[in-house]
Amino acid sequence: MTQERKQRALAWLRSAFALGLLAFGAWLVPWRDRLSWSEGGRTLEAPGEIRGNWRDDSVRFRAEPGTEAEPGWPAEVARAIAAGEEFPVTRSSSSSPAP
Repeated sequence: MTQERKQRALAWLRSAFALGLLAFGAWLVPWRDRLSWSEGGRTLEAPGEIRGNWRDDSVRFRAEPGTEAEPGWPAEVARAIAAGEEFPVTRSSSSSPAP
């Protein structure tokens, strides 16, 4: 194998390794939407789907079917989560979504 071929092979291997690391990092990121509610030092979360632009201060959210609303959610949110209904959510001033 010539020196030039070795250099090309090494460059290809470095690129493949970098892409592999990037893919692994992307795999570690939780890509699913979740609604978080924090109050009194307790945080509740519900998996689901954001309807609208996630960067907006107000969106609509629908919990995944079968999600149980833990005690502590506001009553109207708990009802919507349990029923699998879409409901409005407004981001709080602390930048965490809150109903």
